[in-house]
Parts: sequence; C-alpha cells; structure tokens
Amino acid sequence: MLSQLPMLVDQYKFQCQKEILDGAQHRWKNHEKQLNKYVALLSKATIALQDKTQKAYDYSFESDKLLQELLVCPLVKQNITDKIEALQQIVNKLDDSYFNGVPYWTAVLNEKLERILLRRCDEILDGWIKTLDEDWDIVKSRLQDDADDEDNGGGGNNAEDIFLRKECIKHIIKINNNLLQVTPPINDA
Repeated sequence: MLSQLPMLVDQYKFQCQKEILDGAQHRWKNHEKQLNKYVALLSKATIALQDKTQKAYDYSFESDKLLQELLVCPLVKQNITDKIEALQQIVNKLDDSYFNGVPYWTAVLNEKLERILLRRCDEILDGWIKTLDEDWDIVKSRLQDDADDEDNGGGGNNAEDIFLRKECIKHIIKINNNLLQVTPPINDA
C-alpha cells in the first residue's frame, strides 16, 4: 500500500503548493508583517503535510506487513480474522484522520486482499483434494504416531495436519419408496 501513499496526502501537498504560489506573487522587501504571516501559514501547511505523510506511511507500511502475513500465516480462522480486523482498523484510522483518497486506497487494499484470500482458498482446496486420495491404513498409523508423539511431549502437529481427516468417509446408500438416500449427505463429505 506504500505505492498509494501520495494519494492519501495530495490534499496537504496541494495546500503547501498553494501557499508557495501565494507567496510568489508578492514582493517582500518592505512588508515584514505580511512576510511573517506568510511564513507562519507556509510552515503550518508544511508541518501538516509532514505529519500526515508520516502517519500515512506508517498506516501503509502496517497494512503491507499485514497483507504479507496473510500470505503465510497458518490457515486458522482466528489468524485470518485478526489480520483482517487489523486492516479494518487501519482503514478506520485513515478515515477518521481526514486523509484524502481513502476510498481509492481502500479499493486497492480490497483488490490485494481478495487476491490473497483467493490464493489461500486455493491452498485449502489443494490440501482438501490431497486428503481424498489417502490410504487409510497409512493415515491411521500416522495418526497413531502423532498421538504417541504428543503423549511423549513432541510436537505432533504438521502444517498439513489441518487438512488431514481423522477417519474415512463412509456412505450408506438406501432405497426407500423408490427414492435413493445417501447417509451422510454428499454435501457433508
């Protein structure tokens, strides 16, 4: 989001440029009182630009960091939710601080977030698809080994374990009154 930083502070940059142009129209040789007033206005506009640029940089840097963390964080609901809530808080802070271009900045953030979440969904689907072809004799022995490791104080948790099924899916197909019934339903598989 650092690439969108100028959009957030355009209003303050414009105000500084306006003050400089206003001062360029005058001859300051004999107008010390007006010069002091002009310098005060210009310094106020410059300080506002500097402060807002620093805040916008901090918010943009933090949002970039959160987006990068979303790419690699464990696929646990709480991790994803916390990072998205933090991004929402950044957008709220930008909006509350009267930055210019927040809707555009937010639209760019939403596009990046959507791409990241789609990539993570692909990871989830790929992991789920891999579990469909499991050899259940091997899976049962691996689950037992992991349980033994946990009992002995070992880690036992792999990044791939979130996709691992604990038991195979068995369907019962019955025909009642010329109606085919599958238990559990295919959607639950």
